[in-house]
Amino acid sequence: MIRTIFLFLILATPLLAQSPHGVVEPVGLADCRWTNGFWAERFAVTKDSLLPAMTSLMNGTDRSHFLQNFRIAAGLAEGKHRGPGWNDGDTYKWLEAVAATFAITKDDQLKRVMDDAIAGIAKAQRADGYLHTPVLIAIRNGQDAKPFQDRLAFEMYNFGHLFTAACVHHEATGERTLLNVAEKAAEFLRLAFENPSPELARIANDGMAEIAARHPDRFPAWVAALPMNNVPAALAEIDRAL
Repeated sequence: MIRTIFLFLILATPLLAQSPHGVVEPVGLADCRWTNGFWAERFAVTKDSLLPAMTSLMNGTDRSHFLQNFRIAAGLAEGKHRGPGWNDGDTYKWLEAVAATFAITKDDQLKRVMDDAIAGIAKAQRADGYLHTPVLIAIRNGQDAKPFQDRLAFEMYNFGHLFTAACVHHEATGERTLLNVAEKAAEFLRLAFENPSPELARIANDGMAEIAARHPDRFPAWVAALPMNNVPAALAEIDRAL
């Protein structure tokens, strides 16, 4: 089981495009084949057993929601968010592994699986690029929810796995369907942090204050985040942080 998971992680390693600035480059994942022995057997287990089982889990609704959360966020299904905040990220990890396997096998079924999943993910993405199903579903269900209100919600974690999966998918297929989603999400983050709001600064500072209070021996002091684009708010946040 541990070896199978290890292979799953290897398959999920991003495919690195050749760069004119690179001095040493890894062998592309699609350029290498295991023909026999231990790794060939592990790859076969991943391709024939692990990915089909994970695909069933990702599409299921019994234990938790993964792709179903995106469908609900997109308005393609009714319901509420189910599962922990990192389920979006786990969905991207699974998609990354499917793409890395497709790079080697060129299996049409894997391509259809990716296309279907990406269509739902893209449909769920907000026009401004924001994509985090717990918040999007809450808004759709009439709740007062906004991005970045819960520092433990795994929003940035999920964004990171989206970016990695999109790069692997693009390298494996040559298509931009998931890369377009990732680029819109990256632009959302750029604008959000290029012009930080006082509210974002308060959330960050409250989190740091909580950590420092729990571990005073490790954090005798900390540096506050300030909305430097808003001088009155920055001065107010300095007073509050002190």
